[in-house]
Amino acid sequence: MQLKTIKQINSLENKTVLVRVDFNVPIKNNKVLDNSRIKSSLPTIKYLIEKKAKIIFSYYNYDRKNKGNQAIQFQKY
Repeated sequence: MQLKTIKQINSLENKTVLVRVDFNVPIKNNKVLDNSRIKSSLPTIKYLIEKKAKIIFSYYNYDRKNKGNQAIQFQKY
């Protein structure tokens, strides 16, 4: 079975969409050093907002300082 892309779905208005994003970015002194992963997800996020979808972001956060402190986090937009 081939999955549809979001642009192949007729109406996203008021539909809930789970978006898996990769926001593991290098941070030093509380500054993001490379935001390319965040920027690459913006077209999808903007498209869903434009189509009035309800967005749930799912991202994996690995705490490199405390090695092994892993968490899965969910946030509704």
